[in-house]
Amino acid sequence: MNTAELADTPLERSVDGRPLYALYPARRGEDPGPLPEGAGLVLSRFAVIHREGTALLLESPRAWCDVRVHDPAVLAVIGALSTPLRFSALPEVLPAEATELLIADLWRARLVVAYGAEEETELRLRQWSPFELWLHNRSRLGESGGFNASWGLTAWADGTFRPLPARPEPYPGTPMDLFRPDLEALRRDDPSLTTVLEDRRSIREHDHGNPLTVDQLGEFLFRCTRVRGTHLLDGIEHVDRPYPSGGALHELEIYPVVRYVDGLEPGMYHYDGHTHQLQPVCGENDATKTLIMAAELATGAKDPQLVFVVAARFGRLLWKYEAMGYAAILKDVGVLYHVMYSVATAMGLAACAIGGGHAEVFTAATGRDYFTEGAVGEFMLGSVAQGAAQESTQENGAAAGV
Repeated sequence: MNTAELADTPLERSVDGRPLYALYPARRGEDPGPLPEGAGLVLSRFAVIHREGTALLLESPRAWCDVRVHDPAVLAVIGALSTPLRFSALPEVLPAEATELLIADLWRARLVVAYGAEEETELRLRQWSPFELWLHNRSRLGESGGFNASWGLTAWADGTFRPLPARPEPYPGTPMDLFRPDLEALRRDDPSLTTVLEDRRSIREHDHGNPLTVDQLGEFLFRCTRVRGTHLLDGIEHVDRPYPSGGALHELEIYPVVRYVDGLEPGMYHYDGHTHQLQPVCGENDATKTLIMAAELATGAKDPQLVFVVAARFGRLLWKYEAMGYAAILKDVGVLYHVMYSVATAMGLAACAIGGGHAEVFTAATGRDYFTEGAVGEFMLGSVAQGAAQESTQENGAAAGV
């Protein structure tokens, strides 16, 4: 049977009136051809089995259909295929004709593949980790991804959960007021947009003889991520900041991890964009040192003066958006990085985006729930060491780009 001929309704498979599994088409697929004779078969490395409701669901971003498993014996056959097996070596837990039909269906759906074939030998597939291909597939609009009622702005939680407020629960320490720059003076005196874009570089070397000051930090945060206003729409608080955000929900929170900033004690702080204040989170400890060390390892920098941890309050955005919500959060991080780079360049500061960080250590430092608010980005800032701006143009930018 060619997959292109399949109906858009579930195809139930049974033997002697015993329900085994059902195929739920998600899109039209290409027939991969007949099963290879004598070859070892193995479960696709992109395949995932999980519970959905009261059923077990087998699916893959490469598959044209999902498989709902009704009978545990079917699961035993699927589980055996974690190791490459010839058809004759499969467990005899089903009648032979049922096993043959199951393997044929899984093969046509690309849920089972030939061992050592295209998933392992072709760059177009080998370059993908299962998790990254899943995120790409399910966060995009398309038949096998988001072309259904659970993609996009669905407000799925409405009536079940309250939307999160725009302002997070404050930390208990005494907040510190930050310097507010004169925006009219900046409009008049700042370098042009073209100058900023052309001069932007990733600079990893800081001048510890003249470190970043708390007033520079205040200006930087004010220009990048202060809250300019909020408004209520459909019961949800929407936020206006200098950078755009999906749905104007602004789920991102900024945590400066300070090592050397003139006027600030080392440790972690939270930036309250609503009041333009720093709230102490914790002093310098093993967690903050680990976050700094992770930045050093990711960038090759030595002794960065300050590392921003960018955290997401996931529910701010995921309450409203399905399937593509986490991808939207990462896009917001990228937008924020661009604004941070531009402002740092205009201020003559050393800036460098960081490719990854330590989410669990952030959780340990803040005490926030991992599934409620978590680290999704990191960014390094400091004063520019003499000659560092020129030298940065010659680096290959492997960690974050030049």
